[in-house]
Amino acid sequence: MARFGVDRYLPRGGVAAVLECSRTAGTHRCCAHRALPRNKYRPTGCSRNQGRLTRSVKRIGLFGGSFDPPHIGHVALVHAALAGLRLDEVWVIPAGLPVHRTLSDRATPADRLDWMRRIFAGDRRVRVMDWEVAADTPTPTIVTLRRFAAACPEVHGVLLLGADAFAGMDGWVDYPEHAGQCDVAVFGRAAHQPAGDAAAAFGSMSLQAWLNGSAGCGRRVDMDVALPEVSATGVRRMAEHGENLAGMVPECVRREIEQAYAGPAA
Repeated sequence: MARFGVDRYLPRGGVAAVLECSRTAGTHRCCAHRALPRNKYRPTGCSRNQGRLTRSVKRIGLFGGSFDPPHIGHVALVHAALAGLRLDEVWVIPAGLPVHRTLSDRATPADRLDWMRRIFAGDRRVRVMDWEVAADTPTPTIVTLRRFAAACPEVHGVLLLGADAFAGMDGWVDYPEHAGQCDVAVFGRAAHQPAGDAAAAFGSMSLQAWLNGSAGCGRRVDMDVALPEVSATGVRRMAEHGENLAGMVPECVRREIEQAYAGPAA
């Protein structure tokens, strides 16, 4: 199991740098996107299911969630994935209508999509996709994975999950087809071997073996990264009580989040 300090993967200044903002040429840009040192490993394409991970292999992380609201933990995970897994890109995919949870209804899907786009606007390695927000119905993760496979058949996809989400993966729609579509990187201090069927579908692999091994699907890498201790539930509770969210959410969207989530929930 790999253990890292999250500051290793954040812009200079660590978590504090994630919270800064600047306006450049009239565009609101968060310093969360200041480029980390670029990997020498810059692949351009590969087979999804076989072959060694050489310089020809492109690896993309897929990070979905409700982001209700987005917070610095989300930003830290993206940077940790880019550096620790040597990813070429991370695609952030906000949920429109989540399948497994209920939204707060404090922000529209369009609001959450816009916040994520602004948060990552300055990092060319992060793309915020509207695939699920644009859908009229709840979109299970497997539908997004199938779409990714169809759009990028020569790319190695890696689903980025928190430990709790991975532990409940065996209850997802059409599970365990997911193991035939991607690898999984599990983040958090509690990354561990779950008791459910998710452990059986995804074979555990060390980070170094995964980095040096063959491209394919159905492998799990535990990234025991010390991410910031913040949750969307905690952020919503603070905002409901009128507390300042400085230090909890990226500064470029802080005031809008404070306003959207202010006051008692309906």
